[in-house]
Amino acid sequence: MSSLSDIKSVLEKLKLQDEDGLHFGSGASQKLVEQVEHMLGLPLHQDYKDFLLNIGTVDHCDNRICGLYFKDKLGGGYGDVIYETEELFESYREYIPQGYTVLNSEPLEWYYLIHHDTGKVYHFDPFSKQLDKHYDDVLTAIHAILEGGIDPE
Repeated sequence: MSSLSDIKSVLEKLKLQDEDGLHFGSGASQKLVEQVEHMLGLPLHQDYKDFLLNIGTVDHCDNRICGLYFKDKLGGGYGDVIYETEELFESYREYIPQGYTVLNSEPLEWYYLIHHDTGKVYHFDPFSKQLDKHYDDVLTAIHAILEGGIDPE
């Protein structure tokens, strides 16, 4: 199981290797996280909340961890957890139960979703319309994504 300090260590390594290709936030405010929970209509899993509060979002060479770009306002667009989740549910609502948000994706090809009751991360394949467990916890999934550990095949 990974921790926020593990994720921050990976970010520091990535920053040394490719400072121009790495973008991440400084964390969102508690008020903004509560606003996101209200807008999504679900309480976020505590590990994901901790990620949002401490880091916010990560974008490295088009490999994104969906989150919040700014400390006190919503950013919208690709990589924003609300935008990504609404886009997914617009097309696949009947295949995905309530309680999930997008963590990482290659839209129309594959998605990694957080189940906020359990904190587990699932792979969703829009072609087969299947949802399968992939990681036991959010922080391990984020760590693996940043390390390049996700193989959607």
